Amino acid sequence: MDAAREAATIVITRLGPAGTEVLMLRRSPDSPAFPGMWVFPGGTVSSADRDNADPLRAAAVREAAEECGLVIAPEELQPLSKWLPPATARARFDTRFYRAEFVEGDVRTDDYEVVDHAWITADAALARHAEGAWDFMPPTWVTLARLAGAGNGEVEGPDEFHSHVVGADPTVLAWHGDEHHPYHPGPPGARHRITLGARPWVYLRHGPRTAETAKPKEAVA
Repeated sequence: MDAAREAATIVITRLGPAGTEVLMLRRSPDSPAFPGMWVFPGGTVSSADRDNADPLRAAAVREAAEECGLVIAPEELQPLSKWLPPATARARFDTRFYRAEFVEGDVRTDDYEVVDHAWITADAALARHAEGAWDFMPPTWVTLARLAGAGNGEVEGPDEFHSHVVGADPTVLAWHGDEHHPYHPGPPGARHRITLGARPWVYLRHGPRTAETAKPKEAVA
């Protein structure tokens, strides 16, 4: 198994007419990485980034400038989450997600690597995925679900998501706290997972369920 490459992503948000909006970019269908997917600005850590005191933040702000033309100061980045894909994934990226508030500037894409962009609420983005109009990778989907579930757009963090496949047909990915996570399992009945396959996808995060347990936190979109 090859070591995962370090990468960084920025979830850029602003207050819009319908509430908190997030900047989404659509990658070219011909892109070697995540073709046709809607993503947040981001990419892998370069050798030049490693000359900085914090290579991950350096990579995040560089990629944002390259992909959408926005200039963001490294100190403005708030840690949001860390993602590591399953060991069986063909391309593995150890990715830090940061959040930053939009301040000023015009979004400009190169129409080569990135071919479209949208400012959109998390709920609306999830709805487009559910109807098949947009495609996401699981980290993007879960990040949007967490933003949507927060209501005011404030997400607790930082959080770690070390993904493990615990089901097939459809694929089920589990994270820390799920009873079937191999390294950081929760108690019997605890769930922290996403069920992929037919849309809408379902994200569950709750402790053991009993007759007295309140309805678990669930996102469907």
